[in-house]
This record gives sequence, structure tokens and C-alpha cells, in this order.
Amino acid sequence: MLTAGVDLAASPAASAVALVADGTVVAVAVGAGDDAIVDLTSDASKIGIDCPLGWPVAFTDFIGTVATGGPVPARESVAGRAELAYRATDRWIARHHPPLRPLSVSADRIAHVAFRCAGLLPRLDPAADRSGAGRVAEVYPAGSLHAWRLPFRRYKGRDGAPVRAEIVSALEGVVDLGGSRAACLNSDHALDAVIAGLTAHAVASGDALGPPSDLVRSAAREGWIWLPARPIV
Repeated sequence: MLTAGVDLAASPAASAVALVADGTVVAVAVGAGDDAIVDLTSDASKIGIDCPLGWPVAFTDFIGTVATGGPVPARESVAGRAELAYRATDRWIARHHPPLRPLSVSADRIAHVAFRCAGLLPRLDPAADRSGAGRVAEVYPAGSLHAWRLPFRRYKGRDGAPVRAEIVSALEGVVDLGGSRAACLNSDHALDAVIAGLTAHAVASGDALGPPSDLVRSAAREGWIWLPARPIV
């Protein structure tokens, strides 16, 4: 089975794609535009994308009401604005998998990535079921690392090189990184793409946690972060 992982960023320069086949990383590309992502993932049966696939239902309803001049309820407290800032999946992960805390797609810079993803998603999966039931599933590399009981913090950027080396060493026990090893050591974008591809394999194999039955409907609109169901090593 061939799966793909996409570490999507606001710009192509910081975006990466990884292809994983039967426990082997067969390709990694850093610096991927939309056309390259579509081409590189064309044969993948499942694609894991590190990016919110949608916005909170309460937020989109709120924006629509504001745009049309309708009445907006008072939301003075931060807690009262939580449903505008965080999707059901974000709140579910924060509640059930502390200390993980996904970023707000409504109120953080990750929204720029989501704007890009909104145009890319239909090209990868015309059905574009944001719940992950289709060809594309939303993933969260830090969350996958946490589920695998591996270091999930401070592995980004130049200062994160020692932690990346620890993660790569652990993954090498169960995954053939092939020619991607150096890229994963040197680039957190490459490593996140590989983690996304491995998580996509877990989703496709039925070894990942999807939305509970009472949240499937909202997940189809907002997206859902899939986490591996068990440690990888």
C-alpha cells in the first residue's frame, strides 16, 4: 500500500511531501507547490495532510451573521469564544490527549495554510470529505509522535536537530527511511511529511482514531485530526 504525507505550509518553500510503501519511505521532496503535491501523491491510496481541513461550524456561522448584519451574541470571555476559535476535534484532543493543544484555524497564523489547503483539497479528493473517510485525512505530526510515545516538542528548526535525531533513530527501528534519512535530520518539514505518511498508513489500516459517532457530522464540515491508536515502537 502506498500512502503519502504532506507537511503543508503557507508557501511552497516550506512544504514537503513523503511517500511510504509497505514500511519504506520511497521518496521525500521539500519545496512543493500545489501542482507538485498533486503529481507526487497521484498514486497514493491515502494522503495525510498536516493542516486543518476546515473551520469551526460556529465560526463560519458567526462570520455569515456578521457579514449580513445579523444579531451577534455577546462573547466577552475567552471561554465563551472557544467554539469560534477551536473545532470539535481540537477541543476533543485537548481534553483527551493532554498536553496536546492544536492551533486555532480561526485565530492563529495556521489559517494562512488552511486557505491554501482549501484550494488544494478538491484536487486531491473530489469528494473532499473532511472527516477523513475519503482519500485525504487530516493529521497532526506532534500528535502522532505523542501517540507513538516519542519526543513531540522542540524538534523544529536548527535548534531542534538533536531531538530530530532522537526521533529518526526511534523510527529506524520500524521503518526503512532509505535515502530520506538525511532529509529528516536536516529538515523538520521532511520529517513531518514522513510522520504524516506513516499516520496515513495507520488511518488506511484501521489503526488510527477517527471521530466519535456523535461528532462525525461536524467532522465532515470542520475536519478531524486522526491520531495513531498505539505506539509505533
